[in-house]
Amino acid sequence: ILTKFLKENRWVTIFFGFLYVILQVFLEGTGLWFDNATLPFLLLAFIFWLNFKDKKLQKNIIFSALFLGVAFIFKQTAIWFILFLTLDLLTKRKWKQSVLFAICSGIPFLLLLILFNPVDVWYWDIYYPFWVMSKSPGYLLPPTLKQAFTTIFIISPLTFILIKRDQKLIDISLWLLAAFLFFVPRFAYFHLQPAIPFLVICLSLIFENVPPRIRMPV
Repeated sequence: ILTKFLKENRWVTIFFGFLYVILQVFLEGTGLWFDNATLPFLLLAFIFWLNFKDKKLQKNIIFSALFLGVAFIFKQTAIWFILFLTLDLLTKRKWKQSVLFAICSGIPFLLLLILFNPVDVWYWDIYYPFWVMSKSPGYLLPPTLKQAFTTIFIISPLTFILIKRDQKLIDISLWLLAAFLFFVPRFAYFHLQPAIPFLVICLSLIFENVPPRIRMPV
């Protein structure tokens, strides 16, 4: 994915790939978390979304929605991607695509209801996380001051997006924002795992936009 954005030499790509590994380990990504399980599907959805943006082929938006639907089955906070991207299509007056995207994102869950006991699927995927767990003691866990400052420091280079207003950066930052919301409602570093690929991609695009004469050598 990085090679799609970086037009520099391979060492720049290696650098940002290495940055991903460092952040992944630092943010407790070595455990077996459901957040990690969503990553392959989120990245596949992201690739098809990019292809839709580039080529305007409707099949790409269908595949993107389907993979996000699978990610939702693993981790219900993936709903942020579906909501944000549907809203993005609506704000750009792509009515047909927004409806298609919303419907297709629900197909994987619908298949689960058909193939397995619908009562169990509904209870464990929808009712339990949203209505049972949400009422349990300690369900809401905000970040500590140290965790908040660490997270802000990591994402601070993204202020460049507000200055540059590059459309590609803005589009990808939508994915980044949805991924960061994985920490809601219980903050832990490992909940930020889905955000790391999109953060690194944004940082690589920022690097591309910095004039060569003032870049740090990589």
